[in-house]
Amino acid sequence: MKSNLIIEVSRIKEIMGLISEQKESNLTPNSWKEYDGGKPAELFELKGTSASKKYMNSDLEEDTITGWKNSSKFRIRKDSFMSQRGQYAETKWKEYEGWVDSPIVGDYLYFTSKPSWVKVEENPDFNPAVSRIVGDDYPSHRNAKGDKFWNLSIPQLTSEMKVGFMKYIADFVESNYRSDYNTANKKIQQIIIKKGKFTATEEGGEDQPEINALYSDYKVSGVDGIPFVNNEWGVSENIKTHIQQTKAAIEQILNQNPGVTAKIVTKAVVKGEEKNVPYSISTSASRYRNTGQAEDMSFIQLSQKRAEEIHKYVISELGGLVKFPNPVYYFKGENGDGSSGPNPPEPNQFSTGGGEPNSYVTSGDRNGFGKPLTNPKDYNQYKYCRVVFVVSFTSGGSSTSPDTPSNGRLGNWSIKIDDEKERKKIKWPKLNISWNFSGGGSGGGHIACAAYN
Repeated sequence: MKSNLIIEVSRIKEIMGLISEQKESNLTPNSWKEYDGGKPAELFELKGTSASKKYMNSDLEEDTITGWKNSSKFRIRKDSFMSQRGQYAETKWKEYEGWVDSPIVGDYLYFTSKPSWVKVEENPDFNPAVSRIVGDDYPSHRNAKGDKFWNLSIPQLTSEMKVGFMKYIADFVESNYRSDYNTANKKIQQIIIKKGKFTATEEGGEDQPEINALYSDYKVSGVDGIPFVNNEWGVSENIKTHIQQTKAAIEQILNQNPGVTAKIVTKAVVKGEEKNVPYSISTSASRYRNTGQAEDMSFIQLSQKRAEEIHKYVISELGGLVKFPNPVYYFKGENGDGSSGPNPPEPNQFSTGGGEPNSYVTSGDRNGFGKPLTNPKDYNQYKYCRVVFVVSFTSGGSSTSPDTPSNGRLGNWSIKIDDEKERKKIKWPKLNISWNFSGGGSGGGHIACAAYN
């Protein structure tokens, strides 16, 4: 159904009038949930995007920029960190400084959870309301950037504005579905509330099939698989099998959907969770000394070589079906030097310089990366490789033109309601693929999902 501009303008004026009146009242942050008997709120909880729900359920008392300082529960001063961590303190502090989005702000290092390896204090600037908005979107390692709620300027969404949005939803349902919320629930695809204006693409309501992509995420760990032959970089049979299964799945989908093309995308909704999922390859070595073919290589040289070999294999198998961009490489491991986990126990040699051949010693402080483990098999968890990408399937020109979605502005915020559209859905064959993660070990597989770019 097409929006009537006069009706929309009139509706916005009515809502803004409602907000003006309600500024005189005693609304609470949850008053929006009670508007019109709670029916608009119930529909919003069913159809609102995850970001929209975070905004509506937030209780920020002022305009806020999210970040380490206000979303982290714990912190430690630099001088305290140095005194506790001994000879490796300076190196470790510099590693944190080298993060893409460093958790060091001023003289403090911030932590979202309490670490076990250093004594920290509670952060007096911690704001639970900010933490709830950020969720898991903070940078989780040195090469990561925060997701869409990180370093984001969020204007306060007042109680009056929240009630205004509920009135907008109620008016929409009344105008289009004669206040039948059951029908509205069936027809409305999503409700989006965001700061600022919608872009031309967003306002155009591009056809977005609910299931139109294949999410591939597979990890091989030394715990219960063979990520690589020790001290070599050839692609393991585990990874080859997964990529070959992916190839067969893509071929099946394309064969059953003539005219459909495949492309790599970076955003998807996987098991109900919105994710940024660029094509990425992660590798890591344990801190045991490299020998054999890799005896002259540092940890990071070996990890990088392995990641590059995986990319070459992916292209050789899948490049004829879908064009891959250059991957995002994560080959620095948890320690930032290509390795993860602690140094090996005595009497093994350990590296004081990233696995460089001339950096190994037999005595000194082994605890720079945590306490060494006693069982050599326990180091297998730190040898891993992981490949992640999303293949989207689209039909170039066969999708129907969607109706213009209803959208409006309230102050610095916008709301958009997408109605049901005629959709060209992908026919999914019965795929011989699985999904199984087993903690820190090997696992993963494929899931059909929704992709939006």
